[in-house]
Amino acid sequence: MNKITDSESYLSSIKNRNLKIYLMGELVKEPLENPIIKRN
Repeated sequence: MNKITDSESYLSSIKNRNLKIYLMGELVKEPLENPIIKRN
């Protein structure tokens, strides 16, 4: 596992995991692309 040193490595680490994220009862397939979760 690589060390997280900046925001890009943090976002990359999230993409590389098989996370199951639910938002309002629905599975979010691409959490970083979801308009509610996405960074501004």
